[in-house]
Amino acid sequence: MKALLTALALATLGASAAASEATQFNDPPSTRSRADVMAADAGSPLIRQVGDATVFVDPASSTVTRAEVRAQAAAVRGRGPGISYGEATVFSVM
Repeated sequence: MKALLTALALATLGASAAASEATQFNDPPSTRSRADVMAADAGSPLIRQVGDATVFVDPASSTVTRAEVRAQAAAVRGRGPGISYGEATVFSVM
C-alpha cells in the first residue's frame, strides 16, 4: 500500500511539473480593420471568396518551358562540377 501511494504521489508531482513548464502565448490583437484585410485579400490572385467559403487557388507550377530548363541544365553541366565531393559526387545524364 505504501508503494502504491508513493507511486501515485510521484506521478502527480511529475504531471504537475510538466504542466508548469508550458507557457501561454497570446496573439497580439490585430490593428487592421476588417475592410483593410478584405482589401488586401482581394488583390491576391491566390484567394477567392465563394459565398461564405474561402478558396485557395494553387499558383501556376512554372512559367519556364521544358526546353528552357533543359538548356539551363546543359549549360551547368558544361561548366563541370563546382565542388567535388569525391566518390559521393554523382551527376545524372539527361
